[in-house]
Amino acid sequence: MIRSRITYVAAVGLSVTLGVGMAGCGSSKSDTKSTTTDTKTSAPASGGGSSSVVVDGKKWTGNFTTSCAKQGDTLALAIADPSGDATKGAGATIKGDNTVQAVAVGDATKGGAGYAAGTPGGKASVAKDGDTYTVSGVAISVDMADPTAQKKVNFKIVFACESIVGG
Repeated sequence: MIRSRITYVAAVGLSVTLGVGMAGCGSSKSDTKSTTTDTKTSAPASGGGSSSVVVDGKKWTGNFTTSCAKQGDTLALAIADPSGDATKGAGATIKGDNTVQAVAVGDATKGGAGYAAGTPGGKASVAKDGDTYTVSGVAISVDMADPTAQKKVNFKIVFACESIVGG
């Protein structure tokens, strides 16, 4: 149990590190300040190049920076809003064409949520359309006040890559 929790925390930390590290070299995708809105009242995401994050039915809006980099058969994807709320971000690593290795999503100051391949409780899948990757599934969230209490969080992240470094 302790070993799987350490693996989970390490995978989430790696994804967040990749997201923060890559956030400065992406492309801007929106022009509103970072907020969270209910997707039931939001306009649907437009197709063709619009990155987005939806967590438990709440769509984030913001001036997103999307970064995409590939090394070997591993693709690292990151989305952040550095001009608005820099504590929010999401990242994913994809191995091969369709295996999600890790996902981190959420507010870094509140614990966020994560998924790591092989860790019980979560799941993730990826769909590719050109250079746009949609990663969705269930991540595990930890309450920072009680780290032993876990909650399942649904997510859908669209990474619209203008280019893929190393790809």
